[in-house]
Amino acid sequence: MKPQTVLKTVLLILTVFSILTSIAFTVHSAESSDDDYYAIVYIVDALRPDLFRQMIDDGRLPNLKKYLFDNGLMGEDFLSVFPSITLPAMTTLMTGKYPGSHNIPAFQWFDRETFSYRCYIGAEIVHFDKDLSKNTKRIFDYFPAGETASFGIIAGATTGTDDSLMFTSINPLHKIAPFTHLMMKDLLAKIGIGKGVPRLMALYEWGVILRSYQNEMYSEKVKDVMSTVDKHFGGLIKAYERRGILDKTYLVLVSDHGLHRVDKNFYLDTSLKEAGFSKRLISYNLGEPYVPFTQEADEKPSRAPFLPFYEDRVDSLFGVSIDKREYHLVFGSNAGGAAILYLAKNGGYKDNDTWSRDVWKEPVVYDDLTRYYLGPEKGYVDVIDLLRNCEGVDFFIVRDNLFVYGEELRVRVISKNGQAMITRQGSHSHNYIFKYEVLEGSDPLGYALTESTGKLMDGQFYHADRWLSASKGCMYPDACSQLTQVFQTERSGTVIVSCAGSWSVNSRVVNKHGGLLADEMISTFCISGPGINRGIITGGRSVDMAPSLLYLLNKQFDPEDFDGKVISELRQAVERRSVKSSDSSSALIEDQKSQR
Repeated sequence: MKPQTVLKTVLLILTVFSILTSIAFTVHSAESSDDDYYAIVYIVDALRPDLFRQMIDDGRLPNLKKYLFDNGLMGEDFLSVFPSITLPAMTTLMTGKYPGSHNIPAFQWFDRETFSYRCYIGAEIVHFDKDLSKNTKRIFDYFPAGETASFGIIAGATTGTDDSLMFTSINPLHKIAPFTHLMMKDLLAKIGIGKGVPRLMALYEWGVILRSYQNEMYSEKVKDVMSTVDKHFGGLIKAYERRGILDKTYLVLVSDHGLHRVDKNFYLDTSLKEAGFSKRLISYNLGEPYVPFTQEADEKPSRAPFLPFYEDRVDSLFGVSIDKREYHLVFGSNAGGAAILYLAKNGGYKDNDTWSRDVWKEPVVYDDLTRYYLGPEKGYVDVIDLLRNCEGVDFFIVRDNLFVYGEELRVRVISKNGQAMITRQGSHSHNYIFKYEVLEGSDPLGYALTESTGKLMDGQFYHADRWLSASKGCMYPDACSQLTQVFQTERSGTVIVSCAGSWSVNSRVVNKHGGLLADEMISTFCISGPGINRGIITGGRSVDMAPSLLYLLNKQFDPEDFDGKVISELRQAVERRSVKSSDSSSALIEDQKSQR
């Protein structure tokens, strides 16, 4: 037997053992009463709502159609978060907070204080729980121990680490990971989800995104994954039916982001190197993938002797480096649709032209980039002009001022032909108000050309929900909220780039996400259950899911703990549920009286 075959077999056995152990120890029986409700949240990575509807109409998702779609609420233009990538977006679904609040702004982020970084596509995923902001609670934290279960969920009910992401990062296991993952979901359904039923079960499926990276997003390979999801969903439904609690269970299908077709790619990091920047990569598949065992600036990456697969992923796997170079720039990419750039103040140089890591601790804003120092030999460069003239860049954002909680935050939006400013005021996301104005040239977001958003560009401040409603249907929905929230954490980059149309910073994908294009931001959201009638949810964001589910499940919480709010249509469901329960109780009393 070949060594690789032996390795795959061993890993498969260990994986099956792991899930069986997880079921045995994390799922317990729960007491039931008339007021108790349950929920199954099925998160399908990158499931576009149009693909979901197409397969429903074609009769290829019979279980999802019968139990969810035909009796549920469907989100209309339900929005993800910026950057629209899995880890920040999944964490938002599980915490009800924006990336700028839960403190996970990307798959890769850089710490200016320690000059270290995280890259969760690899072994560093084990640090995820402790990396969350201290005031962030997961939706699972509102339940007693043993009443929740999760599989493959970031910020999950057990360790919080996403085994699925680890699997897709460690080669060659990622080759078989989709099959083992689907098999485990099927196992969950067949054995009846353990000895008891959790109040809240959340499951994550990444087969759609893995297939979509290399195939057309409506291909049979992608649809086959969804057909399997439907089968697993049906198995879970039968397990709940056997226990007589399906009529008290909320069923949710949600995706973390959308997708946009790609036919061109560019290497932004290479362009910056050609302009004189010394760079350090904290992601992979850019112009010149960096391996941590190369110390010289011009040394080409080579295969690591102990990991002969995908040498350009080694740095991402281990998150460590012995590199001693003097960096102006730390650079990461996000799923092809966006890039995150960390720049040192004054290029990292002190007044005496001595490069020092201590200079990295100083914050950087817009004014620091218009005349940026690359050292005594290279001189100064205008980073703003450099980036806006890079082919493939749609627009990029940068802080105009330092962020202080409760005080005004200003973010510049810059494109090739124009520049605008978003100004935010307020003390909490529930009362944020925004002003959007063009500073020079044409409007980078096109809001001035759209009637609904153009009306709000009168120099006045308007509430976040007003901007959300007005920007519905625009190329860049909800920009005021999305492009400011990400700068609430110091872990966010100095500059965040959103790629143009069909351009990507990742040459290996045929579909991208990460940017602010509507196709990348609009997600699937469908929910059914007690009190819910078939209809449409308007104006919903992924940040609203956690508080809405807690509300449906009768959990007490402080609304201020969430950036999101309870979706109004789900408040109405609880009201209808209460009326129905009251009517049933009255009927029971009358029936008992008549029997006397």
